[in-house]
Amino acid sequence: MTAARARGCSPAPGPTGPRSPSSTPNQALTHAVARANADRDEQVPRLTAHALRHTFAAISLSEANADILSVSRAMGHARPSITLDRYGHLAPAGLGPLMAKIDDLVNPMREAS
Repeated sequence: MTAARARGCSPAPGPTGPRSPSSTPNQALTHAVARANADRDEQVPRLTAHALRHTFAAISLSEANADILSVSRAMGHARPSITLDRYGHLAPAGLGPLMAKIDDLVNPMREAS
Protein backbone atom coordinates (compact mmCIF):
# COMPACT_ATOMS: atom_id res chain seq x y z
CA MET A 1 0.00 0.00 0.00
CA THR A 2 1.38 3.42 -0.88
CA ALA A 3 1.78 6.06 1.79
CA ALA A 4 -0.73 8.30 0.01
CA ARG A 5 -3.34 5.55 -0.09
CA ALA A 6 -2.70 4.72 3.58
CA ARG A 7 -3.51 8.35 4.41
CA GLY A 8 -6.72 8.03 2.38
CA CYS A 9 -5.48 10.16 -0.53
CA SER A 10 -5.12 9.32 -4.17
CA PRO A 11 -1.44 8.70 -4.99
CA ALA A 12 -1.33 10.94 -8.07
CA PRO A 13 -2.04 14.66 -7.96
CA GLY A 14 -5.01 15.97 -9.91
CA PRO A 15 -4.82 18.65 -12.61
CA THR A 16 -5.37 21.39 -10.03
CA GLY A 17 -3.05 20.08 -7.33
CA PRO A 18 -3.15 17.41 -4.63
CA ARG A 19 -6.24 15.26 -4.60
CA SER A 20 -8.57 15.25 -1.66
CA PRO A 21 -8.94 12.21 0.59
CA SER A 22 -10.84 9.42 -1.15
CA SER A 23 -13.57 9.60 1.50
CA THR A 24 -14.53 13.18 0.55
CA PRO A 25 -16.89 12.27 -2.34
CA ASN A 26 -18.58 9.62 -0.22
CA GLN A 27 -18.97 12.05 2.67
CA ALA A 28 -20.58 14.56 0.31
CA LEU A 29 -22.96 11.88 -0.98
CA THR A 30 -23.81 10.82 2.58
CA HIS A 31 -24.68 14.39 3.52
CA ALA A 32 -26.69 14.89 0.32
CA VAL A 33 -28.69 11.70 0.95
CA ALA A 34 -29.31 12.74 4.57
CA ARG A 35 -30.63 16.12 3.40
CA ALA A 36 -32.78 14.47 0.74
CA ASN A 37 -34.21 12.02 3.28
CA ALA A 38 -35.00 14.68 5.90
CA ASP A 39 -38.56 15.27 4.71
CA ARG A 40 -39.28 12.06 2.80
CA ASP A 41 -41.35 9.05 3.70
CA GLU A 42 -39.62 6.94 1.06
CA GLN A 43 -35.91 7.11 1.84
CA VAL A 44 -33.15 7.46 -0.73
CA PRO A 45 -30.69 4.58 -0.19
CA ARG A 46 -27.08 5.14 0.85
CA LEU A 47 -24.90 6.09 -2.14
CA THR A 48 -21.18 5.79 -2.74
CA ALA A 49 -19.05 7.06 -5.59
CA HIS A 50 -18.19 3.45 -6.40
CA ALA A 51 -21.88 2.49 -6.58
CA LEU A 52 -22.62 5.41 -8.90
CA ARG A 53 -19.69 4.44 -11.13
CA HIS A 54 -20.87 0.83 -11.26
CA THR A 55 -24.43 1.98 -12.01
CA PHE A 56 -23.17 4.13 -14.90
CA ALA A 57 -21.37 1.15 -16.43
CA ALA A 58 -24.31 -1.20 -15.87
CA ILE A 59 -26.89 1.13 -17.43
CA SER A 60 -24.58 2.05 -20.31
CA LEU A 61 -24.02 -1.58 -21.26
CA SER A 62 -27.30 -3.28 -20.39
CA GLU A 63 -29.87 -0.58 -21.11
CA ALA A 64 -28.25 1.92 -23.49
CA ASN A 65 -26.48 -0.82 -25.50
CA ALA A 66 -23.23 1.15 -25.44
CA ASP A 67 -20.13 -0.60 -26.69
CA ILE A 68 -17.33 -1.66 -24.33
CA LEU A 69 -14.81 0.75 -25.88
CA SER A 70 -17.04 3.80 -25.32
CA VAL A 71 -17.82 2.82 -21.73
CA SER A 72 -14.14 2.11 -21.10
CA ARG A 73 -13.17 5.58 -22.33
CA ALA A 74 -15.93 7.26 -20.33
CA MET A 75 -14.78 5.47 -17.18
CA GLY A 76 -11.13 6.33 -17.75
CA HIS A 77 -9.92 2.75 -17.87
CA ALA A 78 -6.41 2.30 -19.28
CA ARG A 79 -7.54 -0.60 -21.46
CA PRO A 80 -10.95 -1.81 -22.70
CA SER A 81 -10.07 -5.23 -21.32
CA ILE A 82 -10.41 -3.80 -17.80
CA THR A 83 -13.99 -2.78 -18.57
CA LEU A 84 -14.71 -6.07 -20.32
CA ASP A 85 -13.35 -8.12 -17.41
CA ARG A 86 -15.35 -6.16 -14.83
CA TYR A 87 -18.60 -5.39 -16.69
CA GLY A 88 -18.61 -7.70 -19.73
CA HIS A 89 -21.35 -9.86 -18.23
CA LEU A 90 -23.69 -6.86 -18.51
CA ALA A 91 -23.16 -6.37 -22.24
CA PRO A 92 -25.75 -7.96 -24.52
CA ALA A 93 -24.53 -11.45 -25.29
CA GLY A 94 -26.75 -11.99 -28.31
CA LEU A 95 -24.56 -13.57 -30.96
CA GLY A 96 -27.62 -14.30 -33.08
CA PRO A 97 -27.99 -10.78 -34.54
CA LEU A 98 -24.23 -10.54 -35.15
CA MET A 99 -24.12 -13.89 -36.91
CA ALA A 100 -27.16 -12.96 -39.01
CA LYS A 101 -25.44 -9.75 -40.15
CA ILE A 102 -22.24 -11.65 -40.98
CA ASP A 103 -24.27 -14.25 -42.87
CA ASP A 104 -25.99 -11.49 -44.86
CA LEU A 105 -22.63 -9.96 -45.77
CA VAL A 106 -21.05 -13.27 -46.74
CA ASN A 107 -24.11 -14.61 -48.58
CA PRO A 108 -25.73 -11.58 -50.28
CA MET A 109 -27.67 -13.77 -52.73
CA ARG A 110 -29.56 -15.45 -49.87
CA GLU A 111 -31.22 -12.09 -49.07
CA ALA A 112 -32.60 -11.75 -52.62
CA SER A 113 -34.39 -15.09 -52.60
